[in-house]
Amino acid sequence: MPRGSVPAGQPRLRTWPATKWPWFGELAGRGHLIAAVHRGKSLLVAGAVARLLDPICRAEITRMRAADRGWGRLLDHLAAAGPSSIEDLRAELGLKRQELKALRTPLERCGAIVSRSLHVTAGQGHQHSSELACWDQAYPGSSGTGEDPVAAFRDLIAVAVRAAVLAPETELRRWFSWQWYWADSLVDDLIGQGRLRRIDGHVTVAGQSRPRQAPPRPAASRNPA
Repeated sequence: MPRGSVPAGQPRLRTWPATKWPWFGELAGRGHLIAAVHRGKSLLVAGAVARLLDPICRAEITRMRAADRGWGRLLDHLAAAGPSSIEDLRAELGLKRQELKALRTPLERCGAIVSRSLHVTAGQGHQHSSELACWDQAYPGSSGTGEDPVAAFRDLIAVAVRAAVLAPETELRRWFSWQWYWADSLVDDLIGQGRLRRIDGHVTVAGQSRPRQAPPRPAASRNPA
């Protein structure tokens, strides 16, 4: 089957990963940040968004280091050794593959660490691996200026709505991993500040024009055939 062709009546996802674009990995290889803070799904992070994520992710490093000995051990090792490949971490920490995965997954979901793909030469071919780094190693940007993560989270929600153009209000609290920063008054606060507005159960950026309705269908001709 040619790449991208889908037989009639079959879902397009049947062709994945043949039709999967490698943009994320290639952009990460060029230095662009990728974070799994969209409830475990990867987000390509531009500079302006990275500045919003920065106080949240730095706070998560502190919180998660204190919350669990295994998380703290991995974070402390990365802080001392610097960004490290999966293979090096397994050897240096004496962890099995699944043990390391169990530690890194929640840390990535909360932005305490980020990963990027590596191409490792093995014999005559290449193998794929990953490199892990603490957030503050991957993004040294603000160097920990003490910005309020709660305020940063509120700003992040406003920016995410702007990117979405129009979003169901009930979905907003499920967009990011940090449920403990969500407040029931968050959307009302953003509306009160003139940053968002409601439209029929959805939210959009304040000042955004109301989505246009589809034009009415033309009336059927009454001329005889």
